[in-house]
Amino acid sequence: MTMEKDELLNLLNSYDHKISQANAISLQAVEGLQVHKSKSVLKGLLYHRVAELLLGLAVTVCLALFAYYNISSVSLVVAAAVIMVFMVIAISGCIRQIIRINQFDYARSVSENQQMLAGLQAHIITYLRLSVLQLPIYFAYIMVGFKLIFGLNIWQVGDDNWLISQGILSILLVPVSLWLYRKISYKNLHINWVKRLVAASGGKHVTQAMAFLQEIDTFRKS
Repeated sequence: MTMEKDELLNLLNSYDHKISQANAISLQAVEGLQVHKSKSVLKGLLYHRVAELLLGLAVTVCLALFAYYNISSVSLVVAAAVIMVFMVIAISGCIRQIIRINQFDYARSVSENQQMLAGLQAHIITYLRLSVLQLPIYFAYIMVGFKLIFGLNIWQVGDDNWLISQGILSILLVPVSLWLYRKISYKNLHINWVKRLVAASGGKHVTQAMAFLQEIDTFRKS
């Protein structure tokens, strides 16, 4: 009777060991798959940010040259300088996000990586908030565009009434841009249009990566 009991216990222990091994293999497989998915998503975001960085640098150089060749026109130089300020902000945002993505370490715990991704998403939201502040200075883009395409300084040759209307529109866009700046935030991601804007700005990649990592954590606890 004692031998049968010992054999039964050994058999149960053997099954428990096999089940533990199977669970460990399953967990390893799930982790590998989800980590691969996260890497792919973040790599896509990294490529986008590198492309935006290169484009931003090229545009900034072109604006500097534009200002240099139109140094005699204060209005055109100011317009180019204003755009350059926002381009520098955009470039800075791209660099910070690229650094964040490259600091991502899959050897760390899921919670640590999720915190890093949350920080990356916060950077994306900040970048988006600063972008909407450009709305009131849209006329600077029009001035530079007219000069590049038509060779005209619209500030000098434009109709006075039209220029006044553009000035009024710029003033009206100030409260709109400030409202958007305040509205676009992490706590308002439940609002559809805010969620879509953040997703289009790269937040979708981060959300997907966070979801993949969350699945690992869920599987571990199951």
